[in-house]
Amino acid sequence: MTRALGPSHVEVEQGHEVSSVDREVEEARAELASAEARIAFLVDSNPGIAREKYGDALRIYRELGRDERVAETLFRLSEVCRGLGEASRAIEVLDEALSIFRRLQAKERVGYMLLELGGLLFGEGLLRDAEARLKEALMVLKGLGDEGGTASAFYHLGGVFEGAGELFEARIYFHRAEDIFRRRGEGRRLADVHLRLGRIYEGLERFGEASVFFERAGVFFRETGDTVGLAETLLRSGMIEIGQLNTDEARALLEETLGLYEGLGDIEGVAKSLNGLGAALLESGDPEGARVIFERALALGGSPGGAADAETVLGLGMALRGVGYLDGARFRLDEALDMMRALDDSRGLYRTACELGTVHIELGNYELARDLLEEALSLVRQKDVLEDHPEILSRLGSVLSRLGDHDGAGKRLVEALAIHREYGSEEELAEVLVVLGGVLLELGRFRSARGRLFEASRLLREPGRRRLLSLALHRLGVAQMNLGTLREARKHLRAALVLREELEDWEGVAETTYILGGVLSDLGRYEKARERFGRGLDLYRSLSSRDREADCLRSLGDVAGILGSPDEACDLFEEALEIYRVVGSDPDVADVLDHLGAFHGELSRFDDAIGSLEEAHRVYKRLGDEAGTARALFKLGSILYNFGEFKRSRKHLRRALKLQRGLGDMGALAGTLEHLGAVCEALGDLEGARNCYAESLGIRRELGGDRLGGLLSDLGGVLRRLDDGGARVVLEEAVEAWRATSDGEGLAGTLHSLGDLLVDVGELDAARALFEEELGLRRELGDRGDLGWALHSLGGVLLGLEELEEARVCLVEAHRVFHELGDVGMTVEVSRRLGGFLIDLGDLPGAKRFLDFALMYLREEGDLVEVAEVLRDLSAVELKLGSVRDAEVHLLEAIGLFTGLGDSAGVVGALRMLAMVSMRRGDRVGAVSCLREALGHLG
Repeated sequence: MTRALGPSHVEVEQGHEVSSVDREVEEARAELASAEARIAFLVDSNPGIAREKYGDALRIYRELGRDERVAETLFRLSEVCRGLGEASRAIEVLDEALSIFRRLQAKERVGYMLLELGGLLFGEGLLRDAEARLKEALMVLKGLGDEGGTASAFYHLGGVFEGAGELFEARIYFHRAEDIFRRRGEGRRLADVHLRLGRIYEGLERFGEASVFFERAGVFFRETGDTVGLAETLLRSGMIEIGQLNTDEARALLEETLGLYEGLGDIEGVAKSLNGLGAALLESGDPEGARVIFERALALGGSPGGAADAETVLGLGMALRGVGYLDGARFRLDEALDMMRALDDSRGLYRTACELGTVHIELGNYELARDLLEEALSLVRQKDVLEDHPEILSRLGSVLSRLGDHDGAGKRLVEALAIHREYGSEEELAEVLVVLGGVLLELGRFRSARGRLFEASRLLREPGRRRLLSLALHRLGVAQMNLGTLREARKHLRAALVLREELEDWEGVAETTYILGGVLSDLGRYEKARERFGRGLDLYRSLSSRDREADCLRSLGDVAGILGSPDEACDLFEEALEIYRVVGSDPDVADVLDHLGAFHGELSRFDDAIGSLEEAHRVYKRLGDEAGTARALFKLGSILYNFGEFKRSRKHLRRALKLQRGLGDMGALAGTLEHLGAVCEALGDLEGARNCYAESLGIRRELGGDRLGGLLSDLGGVLRRLDDGGARVVLEEAVEAWRATSDGEGLAGTLHSLGDLLVDVGELDAARALFEEELGLRRELGDRGDLGWALHSLGGVLLGLEELEEARVCLVEAHRVFHELGDVGMTVEVSRRLGGFLIDLGDLPGAKRFLDFALMYLREEGDLVEVAEVLRDLSAVELKLGSVRDAEVHLLEAIGLFTGLGDSAGVVGALRMLAMVSMRRGDRVGAVSCLREALGHLG
């Protein structure tokens, strides 16, 4: 130790001279006080007395000017202040000591004072001040060649950077300390730095290196019998093995750790070991074993509300969830959440919030789950560790999807997907892809869903992932179905079905079977679809899934209707309806009633159809479903129109129209306007019909519709009836619109309408071309009724063009067609037309044959007016053929009928012809009598 500076014999202080003897006495007193202070502090554990004695010594040394002694005493006093918990005073005292040693240029003492001061500042959380002091100490001690001091400086700087969370910097300083301790053979300090390096690498998630350092430290602690150090290294190594999924190794390490802490009587260490063992059991798939361990840890009651206790409660909640005791899990996790909040443990908080959110998902409490997962997400974002916990995003996405927030779900899952692509395993990536695919399906983004699910199915081909693969394939099939790629959909659904049957996942089998039935129906494989729906029905009945049972019945009803069994369809819909009423699924009740109404209408069950549709309307209205309400009103209007209830039909269609305008549903609006136009036309409101057809046409043009032929035909027909010159242009456009399609029937009908219009304006050649084209189409289509009309119209035009032979051929064929169809009215009309036409051609026998035919039908029908007129025409032919007696009989019958009908003109005409018959027989008197009678009717 260096001697104090200053005069050796005489000191002058405050104007007094002090003898050397007095000076030595004072110095002895100071040393005595210092010794007493040391004894009081180290032996008697009385820091209060020690501080007092050091104060006495310090005062004397100051009076004597013994700076080095002052500095040494200040250093000792700082130790006492630390013992009294007066860290700020200790720092102040050390600072003064440091200043003195600097002035004395005692570099070695300066270096060690800086080390001590850096440690104190670090303990007070003044990390930057501590860093500055320790770096200065490092510089001083390295300059002195003091390896031990240099190693200590490196070690303490590592601690400062570790405390600041700057683990890379901390790692560098600890490694430098490690090199020196190893070179100097300081085993204890080397083991300590290895323990610190293990923690650093654990924090950096470089778990392999962390394990190496924990193992090195553990070897020393085991050899030296340091049970405390060994227990810590084993505990940390065990927790790392859990994270690496090496659960057997973890359990072995933690069981040894448990024994060590039990031997030490360290309850908190025992609790931590049990928590680790519980976590290992959870990870290895033994939640029941984990539950027993966590309950044992909880029973210790070591540090209620402490970190270990909170981890125990969290682990117990996770174990209870694993064994399916969700209510118990919720209780424990709620408790753990409160504890984590009290501890301000953000890591524990987001882990607990995420786990509790998952429990609420399984309990169906989706709003609570959402709130908890949002909180967990916020915490991991704050800590900037989201890439370590993408499962929070995945679970939150799933919850938001269940709550109907598919946009929010999609955003969360896309974010999770990006993290899994960069950091996660293929298995984790596949799980997110499957969930995201489901959300995209809900959003109607089927193309994107297909891409995600196809990628997932490719990643999941490894054994052991069949359950998730089956879900991916099922959803992929649904995506393909909605994209219209039905054969691909069928392929993927069949693959999903095979997997689900192998897994005996009967609920999944039922679901896939049902969807596959829908795909087969869309492919037109209705019998196969019926088989699938039937199997789905049996499965859902065995699973007691009433709502899905009803879904199958409804689908079977749809197929029955398509296969031409409306009665069976109605029975199936009625059965489905009964179930939907029981389970309280009002939207499905309304939908089935909507279908029932249509099928009852098809079966001409007017009251049943109206009753079903009116109830559907009421349910939709109660649900606030304006689109459904409008649809029901539209169907009501259509059914009423089909049954001739035109005014009621108009009322419902107008109400549907109002709702559709409010909804902005332009496609539905156009359809309703078109139907309303037909109703107005039936009611004779041609202006109203024109307006409806025109507005509907405008909407369809705006929507880019390519099937405008029917609407143009209807509008053209109304315009023609209104004598609107625009009718021709509209009908010509309709013809071109139909030509652009494969709808031959629509084209044929419009050709007929345009042909009639051209006949009206005298353009017979153009009309002939249209009717001939129509006739060709009718022959291809095979509709005999429409064929008869086409022949009839073409025959009339040919008559007008005086193409008599061709006209006769057309009309004779038309007569045969109408006769075969049993269309009495048209058979009679064509017969009469042919009769008159053949008279002009001179084919009197032919004319008589057709008129006889007409007369026979008219007698059966009891149409006396028509009978009388045909009798008159027939008698004229018979007269020309010389069948005077037949002519007379027919005329007398005709006169009787005309008289009974009060038809004077008919009577007069028949009497005049009867006069001619009398003249042919040479009965002039009879002829005169007939003519006088005729004059009487005229007069």
